[in-house]
Formats: sequence, structure tokens, C-alpha cells
Amino acid sequence: MMSSEYQPIACAAYDYLEIACMHHEPVRIELHDGSQIEATASNVRVSEHVEYFDVLCAGQAQSIRLDMIAAISSLAQPPRFQTVQISPPPDSLD
Repeated sequence: MMSSEYQPIACAAYDYLEIACMHHEPVRIELHDGSQIEATASNVRVSEHVEYFDVLCAGQAQSIRLDMIAAISSLAQPPRFQTVQISPPPDSLD
């Protein structure tokens, strides 16, 4: 279960999220709960000390907490990056 306290991600992971947003990259997002989302990257933002990855999924805007994202992959052809680990599983933070 995800802790409600936000855990910041590693700085190196931001580069990939920002590249994806800059190019409105199609991405596959793997969440810690095992689900996957295919969407278009839009923005990385902070709201009330929590960081979010904003995407468009099937025409709907969606915000995903960065510490809920396990990995992200570019779906562009050719891809700008392969699969990148974004944050460790919540259990490894205890």
C-alpha cells in the first residue's frame, strides 16, 4: 500500500520526465500497483509539496504522483529513451 506521505524521486529521473513532456512523447507508465497506462506526456508540476506527472490518456487529463510511478518507457518511433526506473517500490523506503 502506498504511504500517503510523498517520497521525492531521484533527480536523474526528472530528466526523462522533462524530455517526455518537452516532446509530448507517447509513453507507457508502469505504476507500483502493477497497472500500466499509455498516455502522452504533458507536464511535471508541484502542488502542495507533492510532485505530479500530467498526461493525456484517451483525451482525458490525468495527474499521477511521481512516487507512484515505478518506470516509464518512450513509445515514440524511434524512442528517445528506453525503460527508466522512476521510483523504488514503497516497501523499499521503510
